[in-house]
Amino acid sequence: MKKIGLYLSVGPRAGGSFQYCLSVIKYLQNLDNSNYEIIVFSTNEIWKKRLNKKFKIVKLTKINILERILNYLNIFIPSKFSKFLFNKFSLNIRTINNTKCDYILFPSQENLSSKIKIKSITTIHDLMHIYEKRFREYSFYERLKRDYSYNEICRNSQNIIVDSKIGKKHVVESFNVDKKKVILAPFEPPSYLKKSKLVDIHKKYKIPKNKFIFYPAQFWEHKNHINLIKAFNLIQKKIDKINLVLVGTEKNNLKNIMKVIKNFNLYNKVFILGYVDEKDMYSFYKNASLTSFVSYCGPTNIPPLEAMYTGCPLVCSNVYGMKDQIKNGGLLVNPNSYKDIYEKILIVLTNSKLKKEIIRNGFKITEKNKKYKFLSSLDKIIK
Repeated sequence: MKKIGLYLSVGPRAGGSFQYCLSVIKYLQNLDNSNYEIIVFSTNEIWKKRLNKKFKIVKLTKINILERILNYLNIFIPSKFSKFLFNKFSLNIRTINNTKCDYILFPSQENLSSKIKIKSITTIHDLMHIYEKRFREYSFYERLKRDYSYNEICRNSQNIIVDSKIGKKHVVESFNVDKKKVILAPFEPPSYLKKSKLVDIHKKYKIPKNKFIFYPAQFWEHKNHINLIKAFNLIQKKIDKINLVLVGTEKNNLKNIMKVIKNFNLYNKVFILGYVDEKDMYSFYKNASLTSFVSYCGPTNIPPLEAMYTGCPLVCSNVYGMKDQIKNGGLLVNPNSYKDIYEKILIVLTNSKLKKEIIRNGFKITEKNKKYKFLSSLDKIIK
């Protein structure tokens, strides 16, 4: 019997990383109990409620002061010596090593995978700190830290999982990785969308029963809310009774976004709801007139898949691997141009024939993808 470990550190507020973990869990749940034992290492209590009896849960402790210091000094210590120190002083690493798993999956790009003695399979979601370093979230220290972390992951992991062809290209060219080591596993819509029921979001979240444009994204600078709001300012002058609904956890650009809303006097038309429970996301997509995904970053993203899966018309940034991801399931826009965002949104909102075509194409794309892409890629690695 093979013993597979799964390291889960993130919670629901982590956005795409959390949704990705759910897809990995769904795959592991379907493995044959007689051939595989699944051990979950969890630092977040939320996973206790989300895992069935098939998973053996090993609770990890909060890191101690010494580990915090080691994590901070990590980038200045030779990697072999760093690994020795972590194995000696980290209770969690010793706990993981003692389980004697055949290998451990790290779905949230944690560089703990480079510290353990067990073979690891690690996901790298993106290297945007290299390709989009202009944004404040990718500060010099953050880039230094990520470079070190990803380099260690690439050197120590048996396999690396990426979301797209361009994601694979980024990993190979940035860290000199053998391309045979990098496995492509495209994102899929999270499983909770398939189980969700419609709720009255207008009542629950106190938003008017008007048409609305929906943007699910954490409030990072690279998510490009400001150009979307500039575009919306033009749209609301053309279309009566339309709102913009923004959901996501607060990050480094929220204050600037609020200033732009104030400058355009859009307080009564732009609704910032913060973090929204995943079980309500289905209802937002089903009620929205359109989903806009105008981020500068990729390579690909999960919200466009969610929009296509739920039948919500999509306008999406034409960056990195997004064109290959959504194909003809949405209109592509230049995220640098708020006028282009405005024009494409307006076209979809006012052209019912095009709107129906986009929805139909989106259904076809997500239906085709769910049959083989993500699950078969993991199967290739595990089996």
